[in-house]
Amino acid sequence: MRTRIVYAADESYAMPLAVSLRSLVDNASDPDVTILVRRLSDGALDKVLSSCPEITPDVVTVMEERFADLPVVRHITTATYLRLLIPALFPDDDPVLYVDADTVVLADPAELCRTPLEGRPLGAIPDPAVPRVDAPGGVQHWAQLGLPADTPYFNAGVLLVNPAVWREQHITEETLAYVSKYGSRIFLDQEALNAVVRGNWLPLDPAWNVYPELAGAAAVARRMGEPLPLSEEVEEALTNPKLVHFVGADKPWLPAVAHAPFSRTFYHYLDRTAWAGWRPDR
Repeated sequence: MRTRIVYAADESYAMPLAVSLRSLVDNASDPDVTILVRRLSDGALDKVLSSCPEITPDVVTVMEERFADLPVVRHITTATYLRLLIPALFPDDDPVLYVDADTVVLADPAELCRTPLEGRPLGAIPDPAVPRVDAPGGVQHWAQLGLPADTPYFNAGVLLVNPAVWREQHITEETLAYVSKYGSRIFLDQEALNAVVRGNWLPLDPAWNVYPELAGAAAVARRMGEPLPLSEEVEEALTNPKLVHFVGADKPWLPAVAHAPFSRTFYHYLDRTAWAGWRPDR
């Protein structure tokens, strides 16, 4: 079974997408890649594809106008909602791995993709910064929704999707309804997915969604002899990441954070894409 990987991007994420794809191709065995695009110019797409000539991704242009009026925030565009289309695009039962474009892949995801989801709609990595739905940045309406306060919360940047179960449980429809109802008061489809799935997801190895900021803070704390209160599994993930995810607004291609943790890794792969040599203006 080939490793099926899905990305989603628009014009603002073309360069990061090329970097993530380059890192994937360098570390994965025979990946079967689909790119969902919305408002991505032909020129930018050509640069993305030329960055990884070893593969021929299936490019799907999404014209869904139902996304046009959904809320966005400064570093998250409507492309975030494209992952909700995955179950409709893959009618079989084989798992599909969704990966955000602001990532660097450092290991072969083939084994991760073979993880049995045991009847759940998705697998994901617990969010170390937001461990429960009642935590700040979690599900704001958890009590109103009848969710137990200790329901675990996941980051939606890396999702192992079970298309059949996802469709059966109408996850896409309910997620879009949630976003439409609560609008910009929530953390977009990530919060909505957590609210809709209600804890029925499989926790995956945290090494597959490592936040540079947390990894940097943990390294400093260890050097100072005051390690952060992290689980052994998370500590191991931060030390030996399999995928780095530049969450939030701290992106290495922005001038203010060009030297953030793992920026060197990002530029190592960028210099093997059609954007080779590019650096942000100071």
